[in-house]
Amino acid sequence: MVERQEKEIAEAPARKLMIQFICPKCDHDLAWAYESASVYCRACDRWITVEQLKRINPAKLDPSQDQLLLFV
Repeated sequence: MVERQEKEIAEAPARKLMIQFICPKCDHDLAWAYESASVYCRACDRWITVEQLKRINPAKLDPSQDQLLLFV
C-alpha cells in the first residue's frame, strides 16, 4: 500500500503552487502568488520578489484545487 502511494506521488505531474507574499519591510500580507511573481506593496511603494522575503510560509496553495497543501 505504501509503495503504491509513493509511486503515485513520484509519477504525479509537477504543479505550480502559490506562496504567501508578506512585505519584509512593513509585514503587510500582500497576496498569494506564484514564486516567479513580483508583488507590489502600496505601503512601502516597492515591488517584492520571493528572494526578498524574510520568511516563506510553509503552506502552499494549489490554485486548481481550492485547498491548502501543507509541507513540513
